[in-house]
Amino acid sequence: VYGDTIVCPGTSSHYHVDCIPGTSYTWNATPANSYDSIVANVCDLTVYWNANYTGPVTITVNYGNVLTGNGCGAGCSGSGTVTVDVLPVFSITGPDTLCPNSATNIPFASINNALANWTLQGPPPSYTTILNNVTVGTLNTYIWNAGPGTYTVTATVVGSGVYCNTSATKTVVVLPSIPAPNLQGPDTVCKSQPYTYYVIPNTPNVTYIWNVVGGTYTGSGTSIIVTWNNTGPYSISVTQKLTNNPFCMSPATTIPVNFYPTPPVLAITIGAGGSCMFSTIQYSTALVSNAIYSWTITPNPGGNGSIISGGNSNVVNITWNVAGNATLTLVRTTCIAETLSIPITINAVPAVPVINNPLPQCNPATFTRSEEHTSELQ
Repeated sequence: VYGDTIVCPGTSSHYHVDCIPGTSYTWNATPANSYDSIVANVCDLTVYWNANYTGPVTITVNYGNVLTGNGCGAGCSGSGTVTVDVLPVFSITGPDTLCPNSATNIPFASINNALANWTLQGPPPSYTTILNNVTVGTLNTYIWNAGPGTYTVTATVVGSGVYCNTSATKTVVVLPSIPAPNLQGPDTVCKSQPYTYYVIPNTPNVTYIWNVVGGTYTGSGTSIIVTWNNTGPYSISVTQKLTNNPFCMSPATTIPVNFYPTPPVLAITIGAGGSCMFSTIQYSTALVSNAIYSWTITPNPGGNGSIISGGNSNVVNITWNVAGNATLTLVRTTCIAETLSIPITINAVPAVPVINNPLPQCNPATFTRSEEHTSELQ
């Protein structure tokens, strides 16, 4: 009887004997629970092995030839046997998907921790052999840093006669790197005030992990609101993480946070020139980087003065229109709003002098000038 003598559960095997014309064949396999079915075809037999059976099996074929000849008398008959070992399948387990530049998250292992030599082959198109005939311990400490793609892990059994196969293979997919989040928000802030920070998504199927140092926050997902404490240090960072296994994480994006410096005392400097009607005077205050400025004149509208330029800057030019009293007010808004008002007296323009001559003039006329001098001799 010809055929495999070592087979795996759940597979099929083919057996045959020499076909002799005029001969009948009867096949049998024992024990009966070793197979799901057998299909006999004269001098051939196909056995479909039970996936749950391991152990020895005897395959027997009985034959008989009804023809006379060759000293067989009324005919020839006999039997043939073969012993088949249904052995366990050698298999390996390990991760299906891994993160780039990471160690193995689920250790590779062989069935029953069978001793084996392990080989790791890189992804196409190069299929570079990365590890060759190493122990499973060495494989499990490998850092998967050869780039994304499909890797092949093969384990070859040391020794024989225990398993029906000599090696097992598993593919592992290494995912591409996840980019750092695109974090947006202010890096200079006011104490105890809320600020919004948000992520512009650049990767699907991720969650966001926020970390705030020196403040508290509300919200989740792509946007949070942070209120910064009065003392530091201060920073905000966010990392994105895959929602499915193997839960790869991106590098963190961090924004260091600083407070606006305390602005100088609010003061107004008056430019050259007097506050006279129709004169244009420049008024200024210190320039602060984050400040918003607003200048106003009261009473107005009353025609007292007109802001010519700079009504929302630290330097304003004002033309005074009407004599009298007015108030110039500056509001400077930084982390807080501050107000300073100064009184302005607008002086009237002096009257133009007029020369009067009470005597009538004739044309032509002659005027005589006489002088009288008095002196005292001593």
